[in-house]
Amino acid sequence: MAALQVPGEKINIQAGETAKAGEKDPLENDWPEQDRLPQRSWRQKCASYVLALRPWSFSASLTPVALGSALAYRSQGVLDPRLLVGCAVAVLAVHGAGNLVNTYYDFSKGIDHKKSDDRTLVDRILEPQDVVRFGVFLYTLGCLCAACLYYLSTLKLEHLALIYFGGLSGSFLYTGGIGFKYVALGDLVILITFGPLAVMFAYAVQGYGIRPGSWHRHAGHPYWPHAVLRAVQHAALPALPDLQHPGHTLQHQPGPAPAHHPHGLFPGEAVPQPGFQQAAPEDS
Repeated sequence: MAALQVPGEKINIQAGETAKAGEKDPLENDWPEQDRLPQRSWRQKCASYVLALRPWSFSASLTPVALGSALAYRSQGVLDPRLLVGCAVAVLAVHGAGNLVNTYYDFSKGIDHKKSDDRTLVDRILEPQDVVRFGVFLYTLGCLCAACLYYLSTLKLEHLALIYFGGLSGSFLYTGGIGFKYVALGDLVILITFGPLAVMFAYAVQGYGIRPGSWHRHAGHPYWPHAVLRAVQHAALPALPDLQHPGHTLQHQPGPAPAHHPHGLFPGEAVPQPGFQQAAPEDS
């Protein structure tokens, strides 16, 4: 005689067993039924992927690309738009992939929480495997753009590979692998990647190569340090969120108040004060 169904249980027809409501269903993705994400339209999915890229930080990539291209135009009076667009796409792809790597490792180490600036994985806007796949796609896109730049530009292959893969390695190792961010070296990686490396890449792909003489002459121009520091300022993580997680970033070393003082080194920026930070928006 068949057993009666107890309230709060569901019948697994294929297995012939009952399971309590809320338990993991062995036939469906190992997620509890009430925790599964609702079906979303393709527009919502696209918006989720764009949000995960943190597009508001892309000025840190576009600024050095624009500066390097301006230096190349000032040097020869000629600028190839194809190389400019290809360089911008390659740098943006690496930057976006680096943001995804940062999101993944901050979540896996328990650093991100409900009040963090980046809640892509905390709020399950995307799943971890989606972030990984999207990051691989962006790194692949960046490599394809670099290959196209090699065929369009007269830059030597070894020089292009040295600069491009140097920037790619920096974007990954910031939080992945060695994890420079967690040993108080993340700001140094940002300074190098979004500073001379990105500017040199944009300058070199215009066909002028890496020539120390001309590079040294342009490096003394007054808009060079201002533009680079502005790029680094936009790329650096805010001091307050770093102080709230258990890592060992540069902001942890001097303490809460002195951690805000380095921002005063960036031209045109007001020094933020620890007591006047804007409160994080409440979740609706």
